[in-house]
Amino acid sequence: MTPVAAHSLFSRALVLPDGAEVAVEVAADRTVRVNVDKDVLGHLREGERLIVSAGEPRLKFVSLRTFPEAVRDKFGLR
Repeated sequence: MTPVAAHSLFSRALVLPDGAEVAVEVAADRTVRVNVDKDVLGHLREGERLIVSAGEPRLKFVSLRTFPEAVRDKFGLR
């Protein structure tokens, strides 16, 4: 989980174990906006909670094939 201002000296990313949940509760008498990936998901009022956890499916970010291998596979050139 990475904070909004991750470049700040006092704001570090959190590394959490599988199955962990992070709960955020609005403590003040105010309304807060919930943004995820630049999209507004909704609003929370005093006493409301947002619980965040890892979801499925997992994404594949690293390919173990080289670019030429991927092109050959894609176009059936093997």
